[in-house]
Amino acid sequence: MIALRSLSVFLSLFVAVTVWICHEDGLLSRPEAFLYRWGLELVHLGQQPATPLLLVEVSPTQLRLQEATMLPRLLRTLEQLGARTVVFNFLPVNVSPAFYQEAVRYGNVFFGRGLERATDEQEAFTLAPLPAAAVGVPVQWGIVHLPPTVRGLSRSHSQGFTIAGTQYPALEVAAATQHAGTPLPFARDTYLVNFRGGPGSLPRLNAERVLAGELVTEVVAGRVVLIGASADDLTPGVYTPTSGARFMSVLEYQGHALDTLLTERRFSEVSRWSGLLLFFGVAAGSLAVYEWPALHSLVARTLIPVMAFVGGSLVALFLFQLWLPLAGMLLVQMLTTLISASYRAMLANRALDTIVFLLSASLRDRLRSPTTLVTDPWAPVVSMLQQTLDLKRMVFLDRIEGKHHVQEVYAFNCSLADIDERRRDYRRAPYSTALAAHAPIRLDLAERHYLKTTEAEKPQEDQYMVPLIFHDHLYGFWAFGVDQTKAAAVRGFTEVIAAYGEQIGKLFHLRQQAEQAQPPPGWRARLFPRQPREEGYKALDRIVSRLEGRLTQLETLLRDLHTATMVYDLLGAPLEVNVRMSELLKDEAIAPHELTIVELIARLTHKDVESARQALRNVVIEGHELALPITLSKGREHYVLNVRPLRLREGLDLREGPSPFGVSGMVCELVDRTLLTRLYEIKTHVVDRLATQLRTELATIELSSSLLADGELPEEDRTQMVDTIQEKVQQSIDLLAASQQYLSSDVYLETVETFPVNVQTVLAEVVETLRPQAEEHGIRWEITQPQLMSAVLASPARIGQVISAVLGVLLRDAADRTAIGVKAVENENGIVYAFSNSGFGMPNDHFQEYLTGNGQRAAEELKGLREAITAVKEWGGALEAESHVGEGIRATLRLRRFV
Repeated sequence: MIALRSLSVFLSLFVAVTVWICHEDGLLSRPEAFLYRWGLELVHLGQQPATPLLLVEVSPTQLRLQEATMLPRLLRTLEQLGARTVVFNFLPVNVSPAFYQEAVRYGNVFFGRGLERATDEQEAFTLAPLPAAAVGVPVQWGIVHLPPTVRGLSRSHSQGFTIAGTQYPALEVAAATQHAGTPLPFARDTYLVNFRGGPGSLPRLNAERVLAGELVTEVVAGRVVLIGASADDLTPGVYTPTSGARFMSVLEYQGHALDTLLTERRFSEVSRWSGLLLFFGVAAGSLAVYEWPALHSLVARTLIPVMAFVGGSLVALFLFQLWLPLAGMLLVQMLTTLISASYRAMLANRALDTIVFLLSASLRDRLRSPTTLVTDPWAPVVSMLQQTLDLKRMVFLDRIEGKHHVQEVYAFNCSLADIDERRRDYRRAPYSTALAAHAPIRLDLAERHYLKTTEAEKPQEDQYMVPLIFHDHLYGFWAFGVDQTKAAAVRGFTEVIAAYGEQIGKLFHLRQQAEQAQPPPGWRARLFPRQPREEGYKALDRIVSRLEGRLTQLETLLRDLHTATMVYDLLGAPLEVNVRMSELLKDEAIAPHELTIVELIARLTHKDVESARQALRNVVIEGHELALPITLSKGREHYVLNVRPLRLREGLDLREGPSPFGVSGMVCELVDRTLLTRLYEIKTHVVDRLATQLRTELATIELSSSLLADGELPEEDRTQMVDTIQEKVQQSIDLLAASQQYLSSDVYLETVETFPVNVQTVLAEVVETLRPQAEEHGIRWEITQPQLMSAVLASPARIGQVISAVLGVLLRDAADRTAIGVKAVENENGIVYAFSNSGFGMPNDHFQEYLTGNGQRAAEELKGLREAITAVKEWGGALEAESHVGEGIRATLRLRRFV
């Protein structure tokens, strides 16, 4: 890690040095000039350039032909108009000495003196000789020379020149010095020209117009007038950052250079070594921004430094007239960001490779690939068929694409040579027969068998041919033999194997898709074979897919568990809550994700928080498991709250997160024991009723026995008493025998169809459940029943649903602020409940159609009542209902009495 980080820093410094060399060599002049022009436009955005300069253009032809007469007149006219300084960017040759003498007399006239190639090898240039007319005349002049260019672009101007050890100012510096009244430095350094306004922005006039006398004094007065030849084919001009692909005339370029000095808007550049330090700083800043923890996006890591460097350059240009090498700075920033991203990618790839290798090794045996059923389905398919159908032997055949033949792919408990059909042409029987039926067919072994069999085995074995069709496409065939007794034991055997055939056909389809997704390698794959890292990525993708599949399975398992389950982390915060737990806690108005495990235990057990905290300490520290009895739904449902530590398997550890005491979390489970509690209550009720009945019978026996002990009892009465005793004894025996099956220790409510049930308790629970709905409509309950009633024979798990279905229909039909009547009568045949309401009702014939399900329409709200009628009939009872328009609904429930 440290080595890679050091490498990143070293490469960033190397980039800074390389870009600095390119900048000094002028390789970045084009992008630098473009950015310079853009910066000038932004700095001067909305400003109207005000300049003390005026350009006067003279045609090169006029200079050659009329120089002697035109220039003196031009000078006098400009002086008369009040020009502050007159600057000729050349030394006229064809004028008289009087012209130069007049210029000296004015004192504000400057001339441009050119340079020539020196004959001395030690000097590059020498001053051009003065014209004959100017010799001996003390004229004011400055050196005129073409601006320096970098890669063909000119954006700077020289301040002075050193000729034979003597420094001479440039013409622009000399004129600006006279205008400012103070001497300006004219070292050999250059300065950036401020091309404010761009080409054509400086005011200019034609010499002929000036000589024609068309100007007013305000146009020229107080201005510096620069006079020079206009551009022609011989001297087209120079390229500048602001001129684009067009030339800018030398006169206009000199005008911008002079304007820069006159307006004191001279821009400067950083020095050579300062530029190197600046590039180092840019590289360091880019590295710092890229490593900024708050930034996660590569776009942000790139744009923030770019915006900072561009903004800083514009501020320096606007406030300090300093132009920073923006093109080089941006190049350094981008290359540094690229290096940092590459460095980060290198670390990510190294970490990814490590993860891939570790996960591949650790999960290879723990996860079963979900693609096994696609690439090699036969072993698991055969295992499934054996577990469900117990087939004797089987063969799978695959269809050959483009042909009318099939080929064997797998055989179980036999060999492929056992197939007694050689042509494998599915246009022939038995393939064509199964294909025409589009369903499994049973082969007639008397006519011809498909799998070879002995004469002794023929009467005991059935053979089937199943076409493997998926989405109306034939993929192959499945042939098998099965014992006749085992096939007969499977209800709807043909439909079952047809369903299996469709699923096996789907596996053939998926296998074909997998093969088509991996075409044979072409010339590109052979020329550029996959790198190990690409294989690592694919391995990681497979691992993640398998983990995702396993996680989905576990989440689905937890969600659909009938046992209410909730998982907490070690800090007591909820992680997972399955559907059953959510439903139970919602009924209790408990928000599971808002409570810690201590608060949940306290709420469910109705204990104080300190007791719950002590119990949780035993779970976490001692590793004990808690089992706390609780009641929900106002005491109608009974559960056991199991709290146990979530421990890792031996030898495993969490890569992240704490796991002190070997515990990574806690699991809370609500185990429903309502049926067990109800069974206990029902058995208690049966025992109580049995004891009451036995006491009655035994009292009769005791009375009869005491009478028999009286010797004075007549023989006829004695015989009657003996018969009574025998009858009561037999009734008691029958009662005990009938009760024994319900009092057995291995009886569960889920496994019995009928059981002695206290229907009064069930009715009270149902009414309590429906009470909020009834109170909402002002409906009251009028229940009439004996204080003590016998138990009835019904399903303990469904009797509540039956009564709820009946009362629910009556409640939905009842008019507001009416009563629902419930009257119970016990007779020798059983117990009869009569239900009634005052409601809207419906025609009884339609109502009966809805109850029987024979009508064209099916009322969804009566579905529960239809199921209740069927259930009561299975118990040996009866449930009848009728409805009349304007009267309501009447229902009668008859149940068998236990004792």
